[in-house]
Amino acid sequence: MMMSSSVCLFLLVGLQLAAASVVPKPFTPVKLSSTEFRCLNRKSELGGLLLPRQISAAGGDLLAAPIRLVAEPQAALEIQKRSIKVRQLAQVDDAAGREFRAESSDFLIESSITAECDGFCWYKIRLEPKHAVTLNYLALEIPRTSSTARYLHTSSYDWSNVSQGLPELGGKWTSHFVPYVWLGDEDRGLAWCAESDQGWKLAHPESAVTIQTIARARFPPFLRKL
Repeated sequence: MMMSSSVCLFLLVGLQLAAASVVPKPFTPVKLSSTEFRCLNRKSELGGLLLPRQISAAGGDLLAAPIRLVAEPQAALEIQKRSIKVRQLAQVDDAAGREFRAESSDFLIESSITAECDGFCWYKIRLEPKHAVTLNYLALEIPRTSSTARYLHTSSYDWSNVSQGLPELGGKWTSHFVPYVWLGDEDRGLAWCAESDQGWKLAHPESAVTIQTIARARFPPFLRKL
């Protein structure tokens, strides 16, 4: 059994690291460590798997809680702290990369981030089972603050994409796989995108992407990618 997933956050643009790089104006050189990513008017605090614990843009926080992988059973992904290793992949002015490796009782876990000067981050997450493992559920959860998640825009390369206020949709939305989903307000936003759903094996493919509003102060709207 082999599971892998590639996810990215922020802006949908290409990425190529070069030996010599020039940061276009008005952007500033990338600053990336194992705990933080900074670029022009943006800051991300990084946690487990190098996923954001908090993202700040244009003076506002976007996350209500850290982005995380959720599974059933969740214990299958509980990382053994002594196994954690983080290394630098590349560092130039307009882009930088880091790699995270760790183990749980059931998986070898790899996660990498490549971050650009415009705020785009490309993630690759790989779970390699140590033995036969059954997961009943696996998703990427992105909890959002209500104030910065008022508008929804999607792109599926056809004329049926959704683009309107989240409250007008009843605070929730679900769809088959779409390659781009953005939630934001008038000043800032956060996008999720992926190249394709190749290799996904879903019991309910019509609900591959879900946005829900949870009636608890700690968890306003969140995007969940199954």
